Amino acid sequence: MVKEAVKADSTRLRIPLDSLLMLPAGASYTARSGRAHASVTVKRTGNVAAAKQQPTEPSGMTVYVETGCDSLERQCAYYEQENEREGGKELSACLVGTISDIHSRAVARRNNNLFNNKKMDYKVLDGTDLILSSMGHALGFSTGCKVSTSAETGERKTKEASSGKWKEQYVKSFSEQITADGVVLTNGTDEVPTYDQLKAAMLKGEPIDAAYNLRDGDKRTGKTAGGYTGKYIITSLELDAQAGDDAKYSITLQNSGPVTAQGSGLTEAAASGVGH
Repeated sequence: MVKEAVKADSTRLRIPLDSLLMLPAGASYTARSGRAHASVTVKRTGNVAAAKQQPTEPSGMTVYVETGCDSLERQCAYYEQENEREGGKELSACLVGTISDIHSRAVARRNNNLFNNKKMDYKVLDGTDLILSSMGHALGFSTGCKVSTSAETGERKTKEASSGKWKEQYVKSFSEQITADGVVLTNGTDEVPTYDQLKAAMLKGEPIDAAYNLRDGDKRTGKTAGGYTGKYIITSLELDAQAGDDAKYSITLQNSGPVTAQGSGLTEAAASGVGH
């Protein structure tokens, strides 16, 4: 059969991917322009109940695309013969690619929504809510603190590695240093320690208990659950008093033994109580 030239009529059918996946059984999308018309239907096979529960999954779905043009029987017959001769390979490949693309986009959209929802749950720690405690009580009128954890390393030399140029390191020990600042109180107490209480502890020359943790609600103290705690030695205590300004103290603590995480560390702790 010879294909004869016929004036072309065409129509387009734009279907959102989600809408195509949610199309109910028996329904269809149609479009018409001039003599050209097209329709798309979706049929589900296999577990129909499962397909209704998860309509966005392409498993068990078949998409039927039907097109036509009025008074073009000769043109249709030609293309039917060509399609039969090719075994419908191109059409099948096109439909498989379309379904695969629909599924991939649906999965990507779902994963992106899950990621965005998780990002909304993250909380940044306000430095004001990190409480440093010594001898069981939060420092009085503290204005800031800094925790530095470091590792002492050594270089390992072996006969096997002697020919290489890369150094091999190993950890010898860990150490932690805490520095903090605060305003000096002239009526400080053991429950609200400032310069006098810290100096008395330093001059004893013995390690003290120290900890840092999240603030316990609206209190000035830290939570009893979570955080980090250990024994520390006061290695430095400075007093700074300038005319016309608040007198300030600066303290440096050095660990004496292990520093351990209590529960989940600085991750939001459930229990609360008096300061460390």
